[in-house]
Amino acid sequence: MNKNTFYISAPVDTYSGYGARSRDLVRAIINQGKYDVKILSQRWGNTRFGYLKDHNDTEISSRIVSKVNTQPDIWMQITVPNEFQPMGKFNIGVTAGIETTICHGTWIEGCNRMNLILTSSEHSKNTFTKTIFEKINNQTNIKEGELKITTPVEVLLEGADLTKYFPTKVDSNLEIIRSIDSIKETFCFLSVGHWMQGNFGEDRKNIAYLIKAFTEVFKNKLKKPAAILYLLPWALAHSENIKDLESALSIIELTVKAYPEFTLFEGRNKQAVYQHQQVLEKFGRYPQRNNALGRTSTVQEKKWLDDKANLPIWAGGKLPIDQDIK
Repeated sequence: MNKNTFYISAPVDTYSGYGARSRDLVRAIINQGKYDVKILSQRWGNTRFGYLKDHNDTEISSRIVSKVNTQPDIWMQITVPNEFQPMGKFNIGVTAGIETTICHGTWIEGCNRMNLILTSSEHSKNTFTKTIFEKINNQTNIKEGELKITTPVEVLLEGADLTKYFPTKVDSNLEIIRSIDSIKETFCFLSVGHWMQGNFGEDRKNIAYLIKAFTEVFKNKLKKPAAILYLLPWALAHSENIKDLESALSIIELTVKAYPEFTLFEGRNKQAVYQHQQVLEKFGRYPQRNNALGRTSTVQEKKWLDDKANLPIWAGGKLPIDQDIK
């Protein structure tokens, strides 16, 4: 008996949050064994391709096709709703949704082109289902109807592998714990995000204007809250291209110059990039990735990986981020 065809259009080969989410979902569908799964690999903004090759992921890469030859039984798109286009007998739109309490009309129109919408949270579902626009005749200025979602929306919660993610005892000597413990304010804001491309006002997460808004709102307050901006531009340090690390440092320098009171930029963020840079200067790559990427470690790399005292915390060792690589 032939299996139903299940085509999935998603950024499976990108280094991005949507890429990771796509791979998890695609793998879950494949593992059901119920469908003939084909994948159309898509881009995701300016994030780079190559994840599947870097991680030798043939389970997904072997199913990638360049086009849809016949109408699939099931068509799934993992993207933002304005890009949803039905191509199958049954069409599913998958999106992380939105952080705000109202979404653009083009997102509602995109959702209504599909048969089912899967989103990641109750908040996102509520935003989709409660967003309603009036349709006004431009000539008569009379209301002629409403634009609202008519497609069913379900929540597909993010999962976690509890064999990998579980509570552990926190080492109070870790640099980040010491940094947090040093905060004296009674209230603290936390923002976690990647400052990947662009200068002030150009990055997708709008980090620069988050900092600007924070400083302007509280500049005349006698009792100011604290703010932690965690791992912002040094997400670029995950790259093995040393030029990306130089870009991360330039972003940090811009921010330190504009907002010197954000000490974690000058401290943790800058030190983290320097430490990553030292490893690339020493080896030309991150040796702790060798096994996962099918690379053979050199004698020098093996010696370094075994020296836990000189191996950074982010590479599985004990060396704090604020110390140099030997």
